[in-house]
Amino acid sequence: MRKRKSSDQLTPSGLLALAFMALIYYIWKHPHLLIYVGLAATLVVVWYAFKTFQAANPRSLQNQQLGQPKRSFYTKVVGVTHRNPDGSSRQEIIRNCEVGERLHLVREPENPHDPSAIKVCRESGEQLGYISADVAFRMAGEIDGGDKFVAWASDLTGGSEDRPTRGVNIKIDKC
Repeated sequence: MRKRKSSDQLTPSGLLALAFMALIYYIWKHPHLLIYVGLAATLVVVWYAFKTFQAANPRSLQNQQLGQPKRSFYTKVVGVTHRNPDGSSRQEIIRNCEVGERLHLVREPENPHDPSAIKVCRESGEQLGYISADVAFRMAGEIDGGDKFVAWASDLTGGSEDRPTRGVNIKIDKC
């Protein structure tokens, strides 16, 4: 038995061509089942379109550029009711956020309240709040050691009459 080479792998376009050839053969042998074959062909086209869309998705591009995350976890942003040093309202900033938005984690080793502080900012630099102290304590050494983390807004909470205070839950990927 010969050893497999990387060139022996079936590419998505090769798989699509193989499926098309099998479809033509099946129609030729079983013309009375054409309706089912048509449904199967539709599923193949939808699958291929989904794979094409997935390859163009920014999150997929992020995984290609930064590599698959080594570790992922969810946490919430704290201090969302405080004002920023420039006087801006974190609640107003959160109101403009969207689920899936990429966020930046910025170390603040000179923070007088917590030397492990990590602030959470939008790409524009607007601060939403901080990572909780216990999570920041564990992450600070890794960030200071050169490890990279990427954060995404996974859920926006509150903002209703019964829960007016807005909050942000985030997903953090260690790359």
